[in-house]
Amino acid sequence: MKMNEISNISSEKKKLSVTVKNIIRTLTFCCVILFFCPMFMVSCSDSDWGVDTDLIKVSAVTAIKGISSYGETLVSPQPVIALCLLLPVAVLVFLFIKKFTDKQTSAAVCGMTVLDLIIWIIFRTSAKKFAEDAQCQFKTTGWYVINIIALLLILIFTVLILINRLQMQTDLMDVFSKKDIHNAMGQMSDTVGHFSNTMSQMAGNVAGNIRKRTMKEDIIGYCAKCGKPITYGHKFCISCGTPVPESMIAEAEAARKAAEEARRAEEAKREAEAARKAEETKRKEEARREEAKRIAEEQRKSAESVAKTEEIAEKQTKMQEKTDDTPESAEQYMETEDKVVKCPQCGAEIEANAKFCKFCGFKQW
Repeated sequence: MKMNEISNISSEKKKLSVTVKNIIRTLTFCCVILFFCPMFMVSCSDSDWGVDTDLIKVSAVTAIKGISSYGETLVSPQPVIALCLLLPVAVLVFLFIKKFTDKQTSAAVCGMTVLDLIIWIIFRTSAKKFAEDAQCQFKTTGWYVINIIALLLILIFTVLILINRLQMQTDLMDVFSKKDIHNAMGQMSDTVGHFSNTMSQMAGNVAGNIRKRTMKEDIIGYCAKCGKPITYGHKFCISCGTPVPESMIAEAEAARKAAEEARRAEEAKREAEAARKAEETKRKEEARREEAKRIAEEQRKSAESVAKTEEIAEKQTKMQEKTDDTPESAEQYMETEDKVVKCPQCGAEIEANAKFCKFCGFKQW
């Protein structure tokens, strides 16, 4: 009987055991799933939400690729939104690593969750501003609210761990039975709520500044009635509905064309400069090749001249060797070769070194 009671008590504890780490894991997994859910609804027609055939469902996945309607971009591609998926995945991986302490794990999870929350808030604010500027209706879905709540709960648990109110293995069923912990969680929830409002305001300011920088070049004038800026492509003021004067639209179109022509002229100038530099480089390369060819030709001629000089010297050496082998020296041979004598028989002039007369055949010596 006692064994059955003990087993029932232990099984009851197991059923009621809900640790902080498991709750954070579950909330993080929900954030991963919610990444693929439609967070906002955008309608660019005047019909009601329920029957709007032009209703655009905006999720983080579609925001990464960009959102457009009727050829007009509502939200430009936002690849940074991919962090809203990568950060929860990193949190899940971090929660399964056992070598870190509870505070280290909580600090890492808290930092990544704060960054994820800021990106989501900026994403919503930017998408809303883009939709309003395009004269479209914007609506936040329940999936976005659930996602924000999950992130805030993760922040609450991690902050409580960092201030030593909870631990990763703390059983929340026991914690909720303690009044002081319950009050602390209520205070922490209020603190996180104020923190969330502050971040929302900061994100709105950041998104507004980004949008202002993006639209600064698109402003063509200001409304004569309310003084709000009029952007390029709008025929009515989006704040009060006052028609935009045709002269302002014509001037804006002329300015846009002039800017486009100036941009094209600048691109043509850059291309011409690049072509000129390429041609100059080509000429310099050809000049270097011609110079190298000339130097090679001069070296070849110099080598041939040296070879001829060596050949002449070699011939002179051989001739000198042959001259040294004769009984008479070369000087004596040249002296006798230049002298002439008369033949004793016929009296004709013949060479002094001739043995016979070339006219009569008389032997001279």
